[in-house]
Amino acid sequence: MYIGHRKFQQLSVGYIIAWMIAPPLAYDMIYRLLAIGAAVLWLAIQILFENNIIKNKNGEMAKALSIYMWCAVIYSISLILFDIIFKKYSFGNAFYNNITTFIFLFIGYIGGIYCEEQRYDELKKLFIFLVLLVILFSITSIMRSEEFYVMTRSAGGEISDEYNALARSAARHGVGGFGFFAFCGAFAPLLFWCSYTYKGYKKAGMILAFVIVEVGVFSAGYTLALLISFTGIALTVFFKVKSPVMKLIFFLVGVFLILMWDDFVTVLYDFFQRIANGTMYANKVEDIFSFLIGGNSTGSFESRQERYLLSLKSIFRYPVFGSYILNDTNSIGHHSSILDVYAAYGWGIGFAWTYIIVLFPQKMAEIFYDKKYSKVVMAVLFFTALFNRTTMMMGIFFVVVPAISYIEKINSRKTKM
Repeated sequence: MYIGHRKFQQLSVGYIIAWMIAPPLAYDMIYRLLAIGAAVLWLAIQILFENNIIKNKNGEMAKALSIYMWCAVIYSISLILFDIIFKKYSFGNAFYNNITTFIFLFIGYIGGIYCEEQRYDELKKLFIFLVLLVILFSITSIMRSEEFYVMTRSAGGEISDEYNALARSAARHGVGGFGFFAFCGAFAPLLFWCSYTYKGYKKAGMILAFVIVEVGVFSAGYTLALLISFTGIALTVFFKVKSPVMKLIFFLVGVFLILMWDDFVTVLYDFFQRIANGTMYANKVEDIFSFLIGGNSTGSFESRQERYLLSLKSIFRYPVFGSYILNDTNSIGHHSSILDVYAAYGWGIGFAWTYIIVLFPQKMAEIFYDKKYSKVVMAVLFFTALFNRTTMMMGIFFVVVPAISYIEKINSRKTKM
């Protein structure tokens, strides 16, 4: 019975992850109801069986999970209360309006429980399953039509009936939208880190997975996701290179690029302009390099800068209660998960949210005392949350982060033997 009920928990979490990642499962209500049912089943098994089993628990993770739960409760209550008070929602509507956030938080609880109870092998299996899913839908997204490309680039625009119809059609074809590629932009560097822990065909397989996911992010044209990926990859190379000479070379190349930045970017611009000429990516290449060369932008960069600044002003204008307390939701930029929460709800709730999306995963990354890995995790998750709105998919990192840490530990043991 002990083995059996854990298998049911594993199947439950596996379905929730598949539902969060797979575009074809994104829209129909039946899939959402199945995900809620899977969550209820996992929780029921945890209460009825797991809580009665004496285990060797990770004390550090138990403390971190306790803080996480307090932060999650505070943040959840705030979301519901503000919707009820300022948006005049009923409790049911307020709860349903934030259901994806609660699922995100629930995945954090699951990941924390698995770390606390040292169920690392289960996390590893979930990670492998996730990698296969992400590879599959990266490939289907890369192969999408230009029509679907326009859909993904319109993710931040007005949500119309035409947009929803196109999004549903794209999802049925396995095409990911903004949430999928924001996740992949942060996930790819961690895949790259994980590839260093393997040897032989497993290493080749992980590198291939990394390349496919990175190509998918590039093909989607989400510039910030690419820049976040590049940051994580650069940190990985720096931390994984053991030779002091190679680290010095890496540092000098960085200095050279800084000094010769304009010339270097101009060369890259000419190269990519020739490749993208006449394709659906031409305008995006122009927008990216206009920003990199001169700090100017005619597209999404310009709009984002204005929105970040709007939230930043509200953070210091309404530091205690946030701008929602004055029913002034227009003071939120709606483009940064971190800045928007501080601006909307004040610094206290903002810190609770920061612990949830950045500091708690960092604690998970340190379960085997790997400070370098935790820095990479913190960088990619912090910048993703700073420059994008956090989607439900980002909750999967509560499973990914400790799984990679565990994989690295057991593979390092094999190497020493």
